[in-house]
Amino acid sequence: IEIESLKFEAYDDKGITVFTGNVLIKKGLDRMHADNVTVYLDKDRQIERFEASGNTSFVFNFENNSTFVGSSDKFIYTPKNGEFKLLGSARISDIINSKEIIGEEVIFFEKTKVVKVLGAKMNPVRLIFDVEDSKK
Repeated sequence: IEIESLKFEAYDDKGITVFTGNVLIKKGLDRMHADNVTVYLDKDRQIERFEASGNTSFVFNFENNSTFVGSSDKFIYTPKNGEFKLLGSARISDIINSKEIIGEEVIFFEKTKVVKVLGAKMNPVRLIFDVEDSKK
């Protein structure tokens, strides 16, 4: 994993690292952008989770040749259980299968391929996908 930012602060005693300003995280072909990213480490100094906020966007490529792009107000990734949590104005698109999910909160579990989506009273969940017309 490679992380670039304009500012970096480490709090070793708390296991917290804070990246501020035009943050870019790279891992292979995966990319995540945000204004701020906080990395939390567990007691063994392994990454417990990433929390990104401010102009968050990402591109992730999964083993089954699927590519997801998305954005949200806040993004939390927990590598140990493969959980991606998009909070606030969440949008995730499956580029290969032409599907898009929009909601206030989207939780995607990489290992089980389960997606949970919550909407809000004035902003219901939307699922958009292409359907081939059999009349052609």
